[in-house]
Amino acid sequence: METQYSIFNTAKRIISDYTLCAECFGRQFALLGTGLSNQERANSILTTLLLEYNDLLNESQGNKDLFMKNLEKLQEIASKMNFKPAILLMKKFQPEWQDSTDKVCYLCNNFFQRVNSLVTTIINNAKDYEFENYLVGTSINAKIVDKEDEFRAKLEINTGESMKKNFNRVVGKKLEVIWGKFVEFKQPQLNIQISIDRDRYKVQVTSNPLCVKGRYRKLIRGIPQTHWPHKKCRGKGCEECYFTGKQYPTSVEELISPEFLQSSRSDQSVFHGAGREDIDARCIGPGRPFIIELKEPRIRSIDLHRIQKEVNKKNGDKVEIFDLVFVPRSEIKNLKQSGEATAKTYYVLIKSETKLTKRDFKCKLASIKKKILENPILQRTPLRVVHRRADLTRKRMVYDIEFKWKNRYYFSSRIKAMGGTYIKELISGDEGRTKPSLSELFGRNLRCAELDIVNIEYR
Repeated sequence: METQYSIFNTAKRIISDYTLCAECFGRQFALLGTGLSNQERANSILTTLLLEYNDLLNESQGNKDLFMKNLEKLQEIASKMNFKPAILLMKKFQPEWQDSTDKVCYLCNNFFQRVNSLVTTIINNAKDYEFENYLVGTSINAKIVDKEDEFRAKLEINTGESMKKNFNRVVGKKLEVIWGKFVEFKQPQLNIQISIDRDRYKVQVTSNPLCVKGRYRKLIRGIPQTHWPHKKCRGKGCEECYFTGKQYPTSVEELISPEFLQSSRSDQSVFHGAGREDIDARCIGPGRPFIIELKEPRIRSIDLHRIQKEVNKKNGDKVEIFDLVFVPRSEIKNLKQSGEATAKTYYVLIKSETKLTKRDFKCKLASIKKKILENPILQRTPLRVVHRRADLTRKRMVYDIEFKWKNRYYFSSRIKAMGGTYIKELISGDEGRTKPSLSELFGRNLRCAELDIVNIEYR
């Protein structure tokens, strides 16, 4: 009974001093029960009060002062809360009564009465997007939030929910009915952001990225994995790059992405690879895992089989893609973190600056293999990349290594090593920055003539 009295006592104080819409009135009691909307809470409380005043008015008809006092309370519900049953009852006891109260909600400034207009704006803004689920978010001017905090502090209300949560739910439910689609909190396809100021609102609709994972083979040398801005002009375009802004004519990314962009009607894409091969290296065999992140896609139900077929048809002599699947955006992080957890197998053609006889070659193999496999390789960041990467010394492991004689200047090697191993420097020694190196162990200057990545596997 004490809680019940508190509810109705608070409700009477609100009605006496403020004009509120049903949502803002019901929101003050949102934590007292579940299964009801704030509109339903408001109606329940106001109906109970209405029954009380109806009874009091009937009992006090012989006492004019008391009757008018009770009538005044009924009038507050009718006019300030715009409660239709109260308006009807008011006219019963005072047929000539006309409501002249300016009904502007003290807390939301009637924004809840503008929800239908807001929903129409959202639907118009979202009409170009294909999606299965969505999420509504609202940012409210701090002065509006502060006003409600002061209101609750004055009336000692601790049972209300935030206006932001209330607004999100009301808008979300209306959209759910109209679209026949559901709200998704973790990975929504469509984001709806509403900004509410004191007298206006702004709506922004964005489509969350669509991510496709697959593998690619790079069948030729001389192209990078991703677009490289020209060094001299930094991508702006100059005579040296023929005003393309590019260091290289094309890349794996540029050969693959157009078909995805066109099919999804995306604004742009970002290419993520599980590591990257050197520009002059091929990536063959099972290929390298990648994820293409499509920004602001208008179409999400893209045909991956058709895209794979088209990309391979246009670029089959340069790049091939396969094993395409849709993945959540969180998979990008997993892909990036997989570098050192992979084992990569390389085929390397090695050139010696001086003659190496077949006999000397074979005599050294056992000891070289033992030294390479039994101890970590210490690699300081190579000179060729130290300008853009931290100058650190890293431990890397070689899991297997085999050699094959070709002639007095060339031999090949098949190397299985830990992800992140610099294979060229493992061969050359990089002026002593990689230890041990094949150059050091063979006792002569060696360099990588050709490099192919033939397998990438997760360990």
